[in-house]
Amino acid sequence: MNKATCYARGYLQRPTCGTTQFGWDFQVNVTTGGLDALATIFGVVLLPADQASNLTLAGGTNYLPRDSFILAADSKERYGRTLSFARRTWAVKEAPLPVGPGPNRFSSDPNDVWVDGNGKLHLTIHQRDSDWFCTEVFLTESLGYGKYLFQTSSRVDALDSKAVFGIFTWDGYGDPSLPAGRQNREIDFEDSRWDNPANSNNSQFVVQPWDTPGNRNQFQLPDLSADAKLTRILTWKSDQLHFIVVRGHHTFDDYSPSDIVTEWTYGGQIPQPGQERWRFNLWLINGSNPAGNGELEVVVDDFQFSPEP
Repeated sequence: MNKATCYARGYLQRPTCGTTQFGWDFQVNVTTGGLDALATIFGVVLLPADQASNLTLAGGTNYLPRDSFILAADSKERYGRTLSFARRTWAVKEAPLPVGPGPNRFSSDPNDVWVDGNGKLHLTIHQRDSDWFCTEVFLTESLGYGKYLFQTSSRVDALDSKAVFGIFTWDGYGDPSLPAGRQNREIDFEDSRWDNPANSNNSQFVVQPWDTPGNRNQFQLPDLSADAKLTRILTWKSDQLHFIVVRGHHTFDDYSPSDIVTEWTYGGQIPQPGQERWRFNLWLINGSNPAGNGELEVVVDDFQFSPEP
């Protein structure tokens, strides 16, 4: 979501009681400006003083430092507003200044992102004063291998051409041992025309990095004007990812072949579970105004997970 990117030098003091020595105390101010006060992941490392200038600094799309000379490391995660959806706890992203994706501003206001009385999650894009605010929520737990199911009931086939609705995994801690583009373990379902109103392909499956040949499957969603309900299912195994889109609302296996919109099996470099979390978001390409200059909304009806046996 957000990472604290302020690295300040602190001092260690070992407290004593008589002749008994306890652990180290460490205090440092990490809220020095920008979005530091909204950071959700904080990391601390112990390293030799002569290596301080060599430390890899983490950014919002990078990873926490894991340089070989680090003697010890720890991290702490916190959340601002949370909500309950599909019997699980989700954190709400907040960023009054532009951040990725987009970059965009993200609102955590209950009027902009909420769960209604029927248990459905509402994501919106709203204008406040002269700025547009997008919305995103993410699970507070990592689930790993298994089968995932997502239900929606909005006209995602007719999204504003500058908008993107995403269902995806993201590891905010990152893993520097993985190749570039794969460090955040990102797997995507995305609905968008990518700022091209004439683009007939308005949805895609992606295993990041998207520009690696064979890592993206683009397709056209059917006209959902009569019935906007869709079910998406991902089966995530160590050797395979299987994506499927089905018309209507279904469980993992109660649909017929005629209900299937499209499916795709990916057998390339499969992301391995780490500290990834599933996320839903609704955002604007390049942080621009919606093409129709109107407010947008997507309703997510359900999320289900069945762990791999």
